[in-house]
Amino acid sequence: MRAGVILSCVGALSKARLRNLRAFRREFPITDAERSFLTLEGSPLEVIALSGNITELHGRPLVHVHAILSTMQEGELSVVAGHLLEGTIVYSFAELILAELRGIKMEKTLDQETKANQLFTE
Repeated sequence: MRAGVILSCVGALSKARLRNLRAFRREFPITDAERSFLTLEGSPLEVIALSGNITELHGRPLVHVHAILSTMQEGELSVVAGHLLEGTIVYSFAELILAELRGIKMEKTLDQETKANQLFTE
């Protein structure tokens, strides 16, 4: 798949790696110094929702996913969200619904203003 969207996902994870923007930067590009990283493991994580897309970057498929997860931490229910990173592990299942977009080219290319790969469509 070279162009698609995530419609829905529910499931259970044993480990999640998330990233969020922590601070605005006056000049681009955004670096890891402006990001916060969180790894959760040790208690089950419920996938409440995923959103994102499947595009191309340098001719190869690229999946960009954001997640909303719930977990029990010290007997309290917590909800966390962010950009889902590699290293996330499915525990028992993940029911993922994707839609392929045909006749549309979705490609990430370097945006001169942000100095980052941004999504452009044709």
